[in-house]
Order: sequence, then structure tokens, then C-alpha cells
Amino acid sequence: MSLDANLAGMIESCKIECSRFTPHKEEVQYQHALKTSLDAVQRIADDIFVSAPSMKDPKKTMVVLEVYAGEFSPLTECLRELGIKAYRFSRKDGDLATPSGRRRLWELIDEIEPDHIFVAPECGPWSGWNHLNAQKSLALWDYVHSKQESEKVHIHLCAQLCKYQQKRHRHFHLEQPLGSSMINTNEFEPIAECSKRVCFDMCAFGLKLPKTSKFIKKRSQLWTTSPEVQQFLMNKDCPKNHEHVQIAGSMHHDGKSVRISSFCATYCQGFVQALAQALCATHLAAVQEAFANDEEPPAKRPRFAPDAFKKRRVAAVDAPDSPAVDESALACQGRFCLLTPCGMKPSKWLID
Repeated sequence: MSLDANLAGMIESCKIECSRFTPHKEEVQYQHALKTSLDAVQRIADDIFVSAPSMKDPKKTMVVLEVYAGEFSPLTECLRELGIKAYRFSRKDGDLATPSGRRRLWELIDEIEPDHIFVAPECGPWSGWNHLNAQKSLALWDYVHSKQESEKVHIHLCAQLCKYQQKRHRHFHLEQPLGSSMINTNEFEPIAECSKRVCFDMCAFGLKLPKTSKFIKKRSQLWTTSPEVQQFLMNKDCPKNHEHVQIAGSMHHDGKSVRISSFCATYCQGFVQALAQALCATHLAAVQEAFANDEEPPAKRPRFAPDAFKKRRVAAVDAPDSPAVDESALACQGRFCLLTPCGMKPSKWLID
């Protein structure tokens, strides 16, 4: 009996201890449900922007928006030097992981109506190094996959931007390192369906370590809706006439140790100049096509009731008791007269 009493007491103690965690568990479930609902509402709001009615033909002046850009991104600066209206959306302008940050981005897009949107979301969580780290331990696997799950909101946003541009016959471009596993996610499928991939080597555009002649080996991929951009970057592979420095380790630069990977975080001048040239070629082709459609001659206006002229002629010619016709008077009656001023027969269009 004492054993049963002790067992009953232990069970009761466990129930009391477990009851202490019940409110916390319910609160966690409530917070999760609330977050899920808010995310669903935000996606509906974002989809409203995507499905908004499309606008007019391409403008004469090209407008480019660079998203996930640094405060001094070279692509935007290069485009501005060429006289192009270029805008950037950096972390300073808003955190795109939050609804408020995404709302600011959509407001900017609605205001400037960009012809091209160029995005380069963070590749760190999807890099090959992270894939290797995830294999080292269960804790690292959980950390890496948790980080990737939190970053999927950015892939979803990029997919929305791609659909938004496609519906308006504008262009979208996304850049990632070649080894990025981002393109293997379900969220990336809408981008892959409406864009084409082109791969290239950054060393072909002059990517080097600063103040040296050592090229950096970095192969990238661009998903683009523009055939001109795809064609322009095609076959831009390493010429294999130089040695490479791997993206690993550090070096001394300006008196301090700097990781080599930091020099790949921004685009080299050769790449931004080539990309700017390709964007200009795309926009020029779109504007020329729009003007060509505007200059097409209007469709021939159909005649109404052509049989009326035929009946009128037949009635006038075949009338048995018609009086003499004053040809000079008929000549003044314009297109409906039966005889021309010179007494010739009516033109064919009068009979038809």
C-alpha cells in the first residue's frame, strides 16, 4: 500500500509540475498562430500589388531599381553616370524581412515604375560552405536550416517582384553565386519558370584583389527575363590566361587583415559596365518596338451600305422618263454625281 501511495503521490506531483507549463505552451501556440495569420495577410497584400493593372508603353528614359543593394552600390552609380534614372533599396531604406520594409519597397516601385528590377539577395545561408557546415553536427544542421527557413521570405518577395514585372512587360534580374542552393527551393520555382539562366565568370570582367594583378575565381549566375541581357552575358567565361585566388582566407589591405570573400561582396567595374550596356540595349529594343507599333498605318475604314450607291446609279440610269441632265450642275455635286466634270464614266469606287 505504501508503494501505491508513493506512486500516486509522484503522479500527482508530475501533474502539478506539468500544469505549470500549460499556459506557456498555449501562449507559444497562440503566438505561432498569430504569426501565421499575419504572414498570410501580408502575402495577400503583396499579391494585390502584383496583380495591379499594368501601365503604359516603355518610357523614353529608362528607370532601374536595385534591391538588396549597398549604400554605395557600383551598379546604381554606373547607371547614374550614364544619365539613367537609377534607384537603390538598401537595408537603410527598410528591412525586407519585415512587413513594413516590404511595404516601403512596394511604395517606391509604385512611384517610380521601374523598367528593370535587379535583385541580389544574401547568398550566405545558401552557400556551399554552409552546406558543408551543416554536415558537421546535428546542432549546426539545425542552425543552418533554421537560418534558411527565415530567409525564404526574401525568395518569396523576389518571386513576387518577378511576376509583377512580367505582367507589365518589364524585366527582372536576379544574381547569385553558382553554388547557391537557393535555386533548388520551392519558393524559387516561379522565378525559374519565367526567366532564363546565364552563367559567367567574374574574372572575365576583371575581378581582382585590390592593388594586385591576382584574379579572383568566382562563377556567378543571372536569372533574367531579358533576352538581350542573357545574350550579352553568354559565353563570358574565364579566358584561362591567368591564375586565380580562391575565395578563402584573409589578406592585409590598408594596414589591416581583410577576408578575401569581402572583395566579392560588391561587383567589379567591368561587370557593372557590361550589365549597364545590356540593360540599355534591352530598353532601346523595347522603345523601338513601341514606336514601330505606334507608326503603323491605321486600319482602312470600311464603307457602310455600299449597295446604296449601286442602287442609286441603276435608278438614275434606267429611269425611262428622266429629263436632260445638266452635266455642269452634276459636276458640282461632288462624289455622288453620276458623271465627272469631263463627261467620263464614274470611277469604279462609285459603282462598287
